[in-house]
Amino acid sequence: MIRTVKAKLSIFLGFWVLVSTFLSFAGEPNLRPASGKVVLRLRYRAEASKLQKNPYTIGMFVGGEYEEPYEYFGTLMGTDWDGCIYIFDPIKSNLWVLKRFDRQGKFKEAWNPIRARYGESVAVTKDGYIWTGIRWVDADRLKGFPILVYRKGRKEPVIDWRKELPRHVKEVRDKVSAKVGIDWESFGRKGSHMLIHGIWPYSG
Repeated sequence: MIRTVKAKLSIFLGFWVLVSTFLSFAGEPNLRPASGKVVLRLRYRAEASKLQKNPYTIGMFVGGEYEEPYEYFGTLMGTDWDGCIYIFDPIKSNLWVLKRFDRQGKFKEAWNPIRARYGESVAVTKDGYIWTGIRWVDADRLKGFPILVYRKGRKEPVIDWRKELPRHVKEVRDKVSAKVGIDWESFGRKGSHMLIHGIWPYSG
């Protein structure tokens, strides 16, 4: 019973982070300059570069399954409670690898490649679950949500909601969404690609 309550609470908090992040983007942008020291330097590489196996390189090339060429380039996905840095690295058209570097910029881990158009962000819980939001490849618009969850030391996602949302998760999503006035069905009818096919799970 306790485990079930904790699971539901974790799902509720996860969706609350997603929704509150979306709402924060609706406000005025913060244009104040930021400063800090450099802890990680990465080099760009071409898709077919021999440097592909070097974790300190990230892809930058043109490709994709679209009428017009699409630009791929490695992106910062976010950080976690320990200050680790998460980079989403394209290794081929529509194929990406999530990488983790520690707060000193040392490479620590990479997960198995996943199919995506690009990455949005990560939100890492204190108990180590790495919630990852992606933008679907247009041809892969499935019935679920473009969210995967990883754990450190495990190459495959421990949760994959791309194909279908579990019923209890959908109930929590709808409950949280109703409180802040978001109607997912309405977004779907309007064809909002950014919200239906891309999610921003930022860590606070």
